[in-house]
Amino acid sequence: MEIRLENPKEILANMQTMLHKYKNAAKKKRGIEPYISMYCMDVNKEILIAMNGVQDSHVHSNNKYIDVMVQYEQGAPCYFVAWNHSLKEIHDALWNAELEAWNSYHNLITAPRELSPRKLLHGPKIEDHVKLEKLGIVDFSKANIDDLYEFLVKTNDKILKANKRIMFAKASMDIIAGNEIFYDSLGSRIIQENSRMSTKLTACAYASDMPQRYIDIEERIGGFGGYELIEKFYPEAMNKAEEIANKAVEFAKAKSKDGSFRLVGKEYDVVLDGKVAGISIHEIGAGHAAEATNLIEEDEEVPDPFGGKLGKKVGVEDLNIIDYGLLEIQGIKPFSWYIYDAEGVKAKKTWVVKDGRFNSYLHTKLTAGTLPKEKGGGVLTGNARLESIANVDEDEEEVARATVPEARMSTLFITPTTKKCSLEDLLCSIKGKGLYLAGLSFGQSDIQQGEVGFQELYYINPAGNKVPVRIKGHSIYITDSVVGYMNKIEAIGDESTVAVDTGWCGYRSGVIPHTASGVAIKVRNLPLSPRQLQKPIKPPLIPIPEG
Repeated sequence: MEIRLENPKEILANMQTMLHKYKNAAKKKRGIEPYISMYCMDVNKEILIAMNGVQDSHVHSNNKYIDVMVQYEQGAPCYFVAWNHSLKEIHDALWNAELEAWNSYHNLITAPRELSPRKLLHGPKIEDHVKLEKLGIVDFSKANIDDLYEFLVKTNDKILKANKRIMFAKASMDIIAGNEIFYDSLGSRIIQENSRMSTKLTACAYASDMPQRYIDIEERIGGFGGYELIEKFYPEAMNKAEEIANKAVEFAKAKSKDGSFRLVGKEYDVVLDGKVAGISIHEIGAGHAAEATNLIEEDEEVPDPFGGKLGKKVGVEDLNIIDYGLLEIQGIKPFSWYIYDAEGVKAKKTWVVKDGRFNSYLHTKLTAGTLPKEKGGGVLTGNARLESIANVDEDEEEVARATVPEARMSTLFITPTTKKCSLEDLLCSIKGKGLYLAGLSFGQSDIQQGEVGFQELYYINPAGNKVPVRIKGHSIYITDSVVGYMNKIEAIGDESTVAVDTGWCGYRSGVIPHTASGVAIKVRNLPLSPRQLQKPIKPPLIPIPEG
């Protein structure tokens, strides 16, 4: 497979040359020395797709940019993008960023009451080159593309053959290989080689009430790694292929009633599997709400749901939530794994919630330096993240926003309880009255509250059996406020309930790799909200063929 990346040392040499020239020129002209940093992302993305048991398509894209930042003392840090690593392009980005930074600083010292100072908290100088081979990772450039398609076609074929009622199946693989390069005027110099793989399997079964007349169940498997992940993930992928095929057929036939139980929109006691629990904390709980960028927005009035709650109880004592870019789960580096963030800060294990108490926000250099310690500042957590601009629309304002590193989660993880609490134990506690939510999930947040959708919903009947249920022509979401949701978590599963979902998180600084992970949890009185879907398309003129 062809991986088209520039030599990172050549890019770094151009960054160093222009940074020092502009820093010296700025000091001579302005009388004070600015802080300058440059962050380069050079990304190669391959998308391979197999449909209905055969090779379907292959999409290649490459994207590179350098994010330039200049700050004078306590003025606002200002960013500008160089779209390649030529000396002229880097010069123009420095030129624009320096002008804005100087104006910001000048406005601050001439009208100090109208503007808030902005401080950067810097960590130690770091010089490092993170090489994939030293991490035991086999570069995808050494991969045979036919082997990758064989993996997809076999898992796709497994879905089709698992159940004759499957309409169609799809298997896709995203391969993201690239380099991140950071250099600043304090002497940090970092090259970080990256390699990620994510596979998504989809099984679709006929359901006449759905907009496209089918219901789909999906599974995502992925991690930070290379060609070696294909062999590691193959057994799991084959098992999951058969599992999602049978689930798709089950849910296509599912009804909203079982005996005296009827599924309606109201509050239920629920158990969430590790995937849904992970994304619910990410969206509704102490995920986006703990990202400190929200606390220094001057143009928005964003009430902080954890304001005044540092060290205060926000959940049961067994609730512990960590964020850690270097976290490994079940022996695998997750999709969101990294060593250094977009500001050259090493990832740190951060206890967002510890023993049920809110313990820490997630920070960039700007939030850590600007917020006082009593409001959670003064600590670097290594959470400044930025996406490849390839995923951003051409709107200038959106591009500008996506070039500013913001505090974003890395790998957020709900840690297991030390007590024995299996999934069966949790489900037993809601027999005859509660629901079990599982599988691939998705959501959104506005800091104060959030919502999460999911694919699998089961009624736990009086005998303790899982009965698939759904409301015809509707999707169902869980919705709640941040503080309300955290306080409703009643029980935490043990290590046997750990589950991992691989995906992407789209937010203000762009779309970045994320991992929703953790253990199963029990939540009391959780609101479920049904939403009507579009009317189904017209039925086909002839019966759908099997196989």
